[in-house]
Amino acid sequence: MRKKISAICFCLLLIVACATPNDGGKNTNKGFGKAMLGIAQLVLSPLQIAAGLLEGIASIPYYLATNVQDINNGMIAANAKITLDDTYESAYGKRINAVPESGDTGEIFNP
Repeated sequence: MRKKISAICFCLLLIVACATPNDGGKNTNKGFGKAMLGIAQLVLSPLQIAAGLLEGIASIPYYLATNVQDINNGMIAANAKITLDDTYESAYGKRINAVPESGDTGEIFNP
């Protein structure tokens, strides 16, 4: 019985979370639908945050084993707007090529 209720609630959440089609910019999301959308976002937000944290945690071993120059080159190859080179320049006043592979500048960052 408890599994059925859980399954029904889950299905209702999935239905409520579905996006509505765009009607030429008109705001058709009124009343009950807007309230249910808000409830669905409230319920799904912690799940989305947890999923993002798990993805971030899974990447930690890669970043620990990779030097900062390689990470910066990957950001450049991905056309990132801000690279590690820009970050090091802003935070420490040093370009990435003047920093050892470990990324340790020997300075403490003070905003």
